[in-house]
Amino acid sequence: MALSKQEETPPGPEPVCGAFNRTGGFVYRPWYDKAVLPFVARLLFPLSRAWAAANAVPVDAADPVSAFLNAVPDWRGNRRFIAKAVRATMASAARYREAEARWQSLAFAEDGPASDETQKAYRDLRIAMTRWMGCRWKFLPAYLRTRFPAVHADVAPPDEAINAQLSYLDTLVSPPAIEPAVTSWHRFGKLARHRWIAVDSPTPFDGQDRFWAQYLEPLEGPIRGTIILAHGIAMEEEFWLGVSPVSRRLLKDGFALVLPDGPAHARRMVSGYYGGEPAMIGGPVTFTHYLNAHARELGSLIAWTRREGTAPGPLLLAGVSLGALTVQTLLSKGAGWEDPAMLPDAALLITACDHFASILEEGRLAVDTGLLDSVRAAGWTDEHIAASALHMNPADHPALPAARIGVLLGSHDVILPIRYGHALADRWAIPEDNVFLRRQGHFSASLGLAHAPDPFHVMMNKAKC
Repeated sequence: MALSKQEETPPGPEPVCGAFNRTGGFVYRPWYDKAVLPFVARLLFPLSRAWAAANAVPVDAADPVSAFLNAVPDWRGNRRFIAKAVRATMASAARYREAEARWQSLAFAEDGPASDETQKAYRDLRIAMTRWMGCRWKFLPAYLRTRFPAVHADVAPPDEAINAQLSYLDTLVSPPAIEPAVTSWHRFGKLARHRWIAVDSPTPFDGQDRFWAQYLEPLEGPIRGTIILAHGIAMEEEFWLGVSPVSRRLLKDGFALVLPDGPAHARRMVSGYYGGEPAMIGGPVTFTHYLNAHARELGSLIAWTRREGTAPGPLLLAGVSLGALTVQTLLSKGAGWEDPAMLPDAALLITACDHFASILEEGRLAVDTGLLDSVRAAGWTDEHIAASALHMNPADHPALPAARIGVLLGSHDVILPIRYGHALADRWAIPEDNVFLRRQGHFSASLGLAHAPDPFHVMMNKAKC
């Protein structure tokens, strides 16, 4: 379907000044996605896989390189191409853990504004985070000689996996109320103040799991409402950027933000895996586990934010990519939850999908990372994938009125193809003026919101109705 001029460049607040936003209208177009998808699937994820294996090497290993190679048995090449990268990653990880422990010991012990000592500890932590995450690139020389896999897949046979999937879904009930530990308020330049909450996850994804979220409030002007923004796969905003351009834009526009870390991401990373990888390794089953675990966490977080958040106004729950699928899951399951305070006032899905089998069978990320091949090698047929997807597809009737649900779709999305986003809008009878069409792909549709954030504004206004 051709996009009208209004749809292509929708009206909204003027873009924030700065190089990112001045060029956003040009950069975040389909050509951007054509470059980024192979970069992610064929370079970033394989380098992350090697980085994750290095992080799992015991700190007291007599021969760290041999321990690494045991975890990456398919690599072939001279040890010198790998030794420096492994040792540098281990040293950087140790510095990160030390900085994290110091900051937590200070931040959770304070009330009110953070002390100068705590602020400095957080600045040191951010440096340690970024350097540790950046150690992925030290594996590039080795990768150029022998490719690493993008995902360390471990897919169970279909009958066993689907039975496990059903057993897991049967255990889920309404999310519990949470009473998280809360840090002191930190300064975020002149733009905002922020703090963190941490609590044992109501639905642990991997053993003993702590659920984290960052809460930010703008310092100037009236606060127009709160946005809880669920991230996509491997999008660890704090660890890479501190706060993303989209989040900065929303703060400048007067919204308080809550940025939760999804299962197996950021501080919740599982040893031996990079952020988000555990959601992919088992194919449909681990994907189901992720969506349902995080949806319940978001329900608990919504109720806590309503009770303890200091920002006035309505609450909008938004999600990007994997985060949007998590919000879909919450809207599908939430109608049966006991506490209506665990539902948002409105929701925004930034890319969406009505047919979960298509994510694996047609989505280019699953194809290009080799995950679909691993699922097929484990004996999964189209019929098995369809049977598993039935338990993940959206319910016919969401927990919110359709007038308070919005969806943003990219016309050139090859990860969550647009026709399945339209199918979801039809299934839930989402009003036409709540469906935002952009001449963009999967990545550019979300990143471009820093340049044109009007879907957030429109849906926040719908939340007030």
